[in-house]
Order: sequence, then structure tokens, then C-alpha cells
Amino acid sequence: MNNTNNIYNDFIKNITDNNLVLTGSYSYNINFKKNKFKFNDIDFISLGNHEFIDFSKDLDIEMIFNDNFVTKAILKEYLNFEIIYMSLIPKKYVKEIDGIKLVNKNWTFISKIIQLICLILDNTREEKINKVFNDLMLMYNDWYIKLFSLNKIKLVHIADIVLISSSFFWFYKPSSLLMIDDIEKEWFNIKKKLVKLVSNSNNRRIIKIIETIFNNTKWINLLNKIKVFINNREAFIEKYYLFNENMFLKIDEFKQDFDNYEQLEKYITSFKLNFDKYKHCKIFLDSFDDKSKSSIDIRKMMFLTLFATK
Repeated sequence: MNNTNNIYNDFIKNITDNNLVLTGSYSYNINFKKNKFKFNDIDFISLGNHEFIDFSKDLDIEMIFNDNFVTKAILKEYLNFEIIYMSLIPKKYVKEIDGIKLVNKNWTFISKIIQLICLILDNTREEKINKVFNDLMLMYNDWYIKLFSLNKIKLVHIADIVLISSSFFWFYKPSSLLMIDDIEKEWFNIKKKLVKLVSNSNNRRIIKIIETIFNNTKWINLLNKIKVFINNREAFIEKYYLFNENMFLKIDEFKQDFDNYEQLEKYITSFKLNFDKYKHCKIFLDSFDDKSKSSIDIRKMMFLTLFATK
């Protein structure tokens, strides 16, 4: 088993050296060493200006799916892994342990809560919901998480950041968008499902934490802004062409070229940004690579659109 773990860890270190970050169940075992979390695969997301990894010449890797935004593959015939280049985590929520870059405990806990909400609203099978809830309980046993969860402002702030990170992937795959149409009705359904899982006071505390996020007006408003943006992709595309005559928007690539530096600057300054009640979300502006004079990361274009005044 130790030899297998060494193979995993060496592989993970090589991946995270490319400005990618370990997330998902395998990261839980590193973050919460006192517990053992079951994992079926290994997941990575982007830390800003990542390097795209070409696995085509690696004989130990069998490719399942691969494009500029997502890679799914199998290492040595038994380990599934997925790289979601599109999802972006700000550096503030990343730490390094034994040479491996991974999401920190706060991000892990909030991501798991949002995953649980998604699963319940999607009517996912009970087995999967139970596993995610049990993972949350194991995390909550950690004193750091217990203290963190007492800070309602921090809870919601990080939930906002996780939503934005997810929104970049939702733009790529709209069918995965978290849909909430009737807050009261949806919360009733979620709470009804969660109450079935309650067996002790810790479980009840988890429900209160989920309620703090789900019933927060600003969080729901941000989710609605994301939904409107993703359902109005045509306007996003049309705006690009207001500032370009010679270039084409490459919706399946990160780097978007503009006719010249002046047109790119005009495009960026055309957005009148409003971070009222969401100042903590400005952290994403430090995550994009702005070295090129006439091109821009498509995720930055999305972010600007999301927070532009109407």
C-alpha cells in the first residue's frame, strides 16, 4: 500500500508543479490526516496561469477524454484522475504539504457543502448523498473546521468564492449549473433529506451551517447572477466582437486574442465593475495572467462580465 501511495504522491507532485491544485477526496486524506476518506479518483483544478499537460507520450496513462478545459484519464490501469483546467482557485486558498499543492481545509469544507446541496437538488441516489454527508461529518470533527464554521461571514465569503470558481466550469458545461428556483421549497426539500441523516448534535450543527449558506441572500443573488450570465452566452460573445474586426472568439480555448492592445484595453475598461457586497471576490483579479499585450484569459472575460453593472 505504501508503494501505491508513493506512486500516487509522485504523480500528484508532478501535476501540481504545473500550477494545478489537488482537490477532492484524495486531498481530504492529506488535509485531515486523522481520518481515512474513501476515494475513487484524483481531482485537480487550476491555480491561475497553469500549464496544459500533454500526456500523449506517457505509456502509463490511458486517455478517456481530453480538450483544452478538461482531462480525464487512467494512470497505470487502476487510478482515475481528472484535471478541470477551467475551475480556478485563488492562491489564498491553496497550501503545500510535502511538495503537493492542495486546497486548504476551509475550501474543502465549503466545496463539500455545495456538492451536497447539488446532489440533493439533483435527486442523486441515497448512497452518494450519505457518503458526502459522512465526509462532511469527518471534516467537522477537526477543531480547525469547528472554529471556522462559527464565523458566518467567512462561511458565506468562501461559499461565494467557490461559486465563482465553479461558474467558469458551468460556462463550459451549462448542464452542471446549480439550479435553485424556489428558495423556500428547495430548502424544505434539502432539510427534509438532511434530517433523515441526523443521528447526533454534530449532525444538527452541519444542517445549521448549510442553512447559513443556503439562506444567505447575497449568496443566492450571486448564484442568480451566474445563472443569468451562463444563460445569456450570446451577449458575452457579441461584446467581444464589438472590439474586434479581425480576430475570432475561440470559445474552446483559454487565450482570447484581440486585434491589438488598444482594443483589449477598451474592452476591459468598458466594464463598469460593481463589487458592492462582494469585495472579497475581487481576489480573482490577481489570479489571471496579464503578461500578453493583446490577449486575455477567457475566465477573466467571464469574471468581468459577471460583476459588470447592467
